[in-house]
Amino acid sequence: MTLNESLEEYAKGYEEQLESLRDQAKVLLAAAKDSNNLTPAETTLKAHYDEIVALLADKDATKAAADGLIQEVPGYITAVENERKSTTNKT
Repeated sequence: MTLNESLEEYAKGYEEQLESLRDQAKVLLAAAKDSNNLTPAETTLKAHYDEIVALLADKDATKAAADGLIQEVPGYITAVENERKSTTNKT
């Protein structure tokens, strides 16, 4: 395996992780009670979802940008899920 092939595989791993996070966020955002009046957690997730979409479309995206989203977005997904569980438990 050449260095170039290793780098391509490495980038593919990041791309797959970002696509997975994008898909999870998309499902959660689609299930929002009111897409025009998102909760604070949903608003944060939406902003990061938009960043993921832009990063995946950017041929010159950096590893640092991908790393940041891969580290942050799971927490935002969890925040939305927890927010919905607490709302469901109150009703």
